[in-house]
Amino acid sequence: MKTLRSRAFAAALGASLLTPHIAAQTSFTTLYKFGAPPDGQSPNGVASGANGALYGTTQAGGAYNAGTVFELQPPKESGGAWTETVLHSFPSQNGVDGTTPFATPVVGPNGGLYGTTLGGGTFDQGSVFELRPPAAPGGTWTEAVLYSFTNQNGDGSEPYASLVIGRDGAFYGTTFYGSGQNYGTVFELQPPVMGGAWTERVLYSFAGQPDGGFVEGLTMGPGGVLYATTLNGGVLQAGTTFALAPPVAPDGTWTAVVLHSFTGGTDGCYPVAAPVVTSDGIYGSTTGTIDPGGYPGVMGMNTVFELTPPGAGSLPAGGNWNKTLLAAFGYGNLLATATSLIVRDGTIYGVAATRSGGEVFELRQPAAGGQWTKIVLHTFTDGNTPTGTLVVDESGAIYGVTVDLLRNPAGGTVYRIRP
Repeated sequence: MKTLRSRAFAAALGASLLTPHIAAQTSFTTLYKFGAPPDGQSPNGVASGANGALYGTTQAGGAYNAGTVFELQPPKESGGAWTETVLHSFPSQNGVDGTTPFATPVVGPNGGLYGTTLGGGTFDQGSVFELRPPAAPGGTWTEAVLYSFTNQNGDGSEPYASLVIGRDGAFYGTTFYGSGQNYGTVFELQPPVMGGAWTERVLYSFAGQPDGGFVEGLTMGPGGVLYATTLNGGVLQAGTTFALAPPVAPDGTWTAVVLHSFTGGTDGCYPVAAPVVTSDGIYGSTTGTIDPGGYPGVMGMNTVFELTPPGAGSLPAGGNWNKTLLAAFGYGNLLATATSLIVRDGTIYGVAATRSGGEVFELRQPAAGGQWTKIVLHTFTDGNTPTGTLVVDESGAIYGVTVDLLRNPAGGTVYRIRP
């Protein structure tokens, strides 16, 4: 079983350069606390499903302590308890199934759940899985491995990030390692024709410099353009924001463009979360930390940034997008802000981890030319550390997860916050 890789990178970061304000009338609720196996432990995030249900994965726990897929159903009556069900426990060893999911699953149009595992699969290099809902309520969900990574002949290995569903029913994703120089890949997984097998194709292999290396989060924008971040690589080995444009002709070559190479300092370094694509530009965050794995880079600080194209069109061939620093969390105690961001009606939501817990924050856009305003929506003081992906429902409520890094790394919670 692969060693778990924490998103909360050790760092020397600290007091925000923004003046924080405490939000008034913010409602915070812990929806579920994970227990001992066979319950899942150390959640990665949640995704929204039908009728208010939440779905997620855990890195550990389950019947075999190799991770789970879980469901959280809202209470039938106001004020009641949410109900958690483990839909699938990944086996520790069986040579086929994946182990250690490290990303939030996506909900397909048929209600099925699709995700990746860091390890396992036929070659123990990670997998893509499907979890089909039962035909009748209360039945058993059915799990199947759609693809096992090989780390051979240019194929990738160890996918950390969530999948993206394309309009043609294909899945798009990334692998942290693999390809010719072992810097990771972007891949496409096409559904079978007439009952056959799913077909995987590597769309791009990273070289480290100047394009980036160890690719993580992936987002699909208008026109099917894929946007990604790389933890490392780029001009100064501090990471990149990257775009991959689809070919004009079927089965053609995808076009790679580096939108920004991070340089450290106030520019930030080591982005790990998937970028958020809007009509205004691309939003993202950097950890600004030295990775425990020892990858080289320039020491920086946690940041939230925006990238906008330098001219007309969504993907200039030359790259070099304009970067605006929206917030910088300076040197001191902060461990990471680089989980997923939510951009909604000109407001940005995210989480920051500290050595004693962390916070959920809001960044409000200035009226004209001023600084963005940071609002602290909730501070965790009980040892729970917010991490993973965030999701927002139609009412504006935000859902996220925590892990307890200080006292019980295998625990965790699911929470809801209403700004």
